[in-house]
Amino acid sequence: KNTVKIQHLTSDIFCIVSKDPDGKLYEKVSRLILQGSLLDSEIWLDFNSSLFSLYVGLDIYISLISISYHEDSQSLKASDYMNYTEKYEAFLVGRIFNFKKYSYGTKNYLIISASFGGYLMRLKIQDRYIKKISINSDIALGINRIIN
Repeated sequence: KNTVKIQHLTSDIFCIVSKDPDGKLYEKVSRLILQGSLLDSEIWLDFNSSLFSLYVGLDIYISLISISYHEDSQSLKASDYMNYTEKYEAFLVGRIFNFKKYSYGTKNYLIISASFGGYLMRLKIQDRYIKKISINSDIALGINRIIN
């Protein structure tokens, strides 16, 4: 039996500050640049724009979730994290493929790059907000629009 551990890493309210900054490369995919409101963070995210409308100026709530499973498990199944998906309009499951640390002034940052079935994400965040993350870790993004 698969033993799955789901752990909330961090979340923030992000404002979409740019959409398709390099032009629209694919019909149904947009690249979003989002700025965190509460944490010193920024996300670049490729998103299937046919799922729902995302536009510059919109605030969205994003949770970063760690998904791990017992080393005897061969793969992760959707049923392993189904209870989490009901909380979000979009729930993307992916894998971290790059991870860098750097300092700017007195602050230490992480740049985390992940792929969600070909959709890419780059997260820049202070390292004090995320612990225990590494290359090849399975992660998820939970996304909800904040409609005023």
